[in-house]
Amino acid sequence: MKPLFTFLIALSLLISCKRKDPKPIQNEWIYVTLSDREVHAFNAANGREVWQSATQKSVATNPVVNNGQVSVFNMDGKLIQFDAKTGIRKNEIQLITDYVLNVPGDGFLLAHETLYIGGKYESILAYNIRTGQSKWQLRYGWNSVTEDPVLVGNTLYYAAMSKLYAVNSETGAIRWQVDQLAQHTRKPFYYQGMVYLATSHYPVGKLFAFDAATGIKKWESSEVDTGTTLTAHDGLLFIGSEKTGRFCALDAKTGQIRWNQATPKISVSSNAYYANNLIYVGGFENTLYAFDAQTGMLKWHSTDQGSSAGNFSIVVANGVLYTLGQKLRAINPQNGVELWSLTETPGQFYGVSTLIVTDSNQKNHYSAQSGMQEVQ
Repeated sequence: MKPLFTFLIALSLLISCKRKDPKPIQNEWIYVTLSDREVHAFNAANGREVWQSATQKSVATNPVVNNGQVSVFNMDGKLIQFDAKTGIRKNEIQLITDYVLNVPGDGFLLAHETLYIGGKYESILAYNIRTGQSKWQLRYGWNSVTEDPVLVGNTLYYAAMSKLYAVNSETGAIRWQVDQLAQHTRKPFYYQGMVYLATSHYPVGKLFAFDAATGIKKWESSEVDTGTTLTAHDGLLFIGSEKTGRFCALDAKTGQIRWNQATPKISVSSNAYYANNLIYVGGFENTLYAFDAQTGMLKWHSTDQGSSAGNFSIVVANGVLYTLGQKLRAINPQNGVELWSLTETPGQFYGVSTLIVTDSNQKNHYSAQSGMQEVQ
């Protein structure tokens, strides 16, 4: 009897010590917009579609989840709002009437009863969400390439016409600007009182750091250029370089390279995402990489044979990593093991927006790939 009892105890200990993959939590939702005029909601626990709703015209923006509603713009300049749980259309406001949004993937932001619209071309716009009236507009002319802004307090930071701007979010008045930057940039990134901007201008692209309050340049680095979107944690900036295909960590205060990791090729269509001391980024070989944030050591990589080349939108929420390419996938963020995946009709996820995951506490987790962000 004693040997049997000892065996059962050992067996129970063995079972309890066995690694378990995290389970996506019920009542978590995934929202995406598709280029075929639809907004979709999925159950984060299993990838099943909960609802889909039409936007009439093609979607021009990434979705925003706010106060129980999912909001998007269509190409006619209409703000369309759906109930986040049911997909029922709740509201429709015609905001833009004098021209049409014609570059899918633009971002917008709802904050402080104001709706801010960023554009890949021409304009930065602000509207009163209650009245639908324009508060202010900044227009730079056709093909001027205005990147999506970042809102910090009452200041918007954005790049346009080879310049970096900081403007009053209530009035549109320019606080400061930096001139003579490269024409092609990524969206600005704010971190601990600094604004960072990656530029691309053959043959030399650079990463710049500016004081957020004054616009004074603090440092620049020619080691990296436009690549993945920036992210940061614990005093380190993380970015993939389009020029070298390498993924780097830099000291946020000085620009000094802390580590520099070679990959087959980092994709500029992927966002970099930090969670639990790991940095996740996509590559052109349809491969998702996870690096140790402090050392740069490659922890794991996972290839998605069904994904478009390097087009990874990445979010980590409640211990689960979600990616979107031509598949929607849930992955164990510690080892890359797939928990579930959803493959729709061919091309359905092509040209999709970034992911938004709303957890059971109604907190929104955004991919940093594109679209406007509010920094709290």
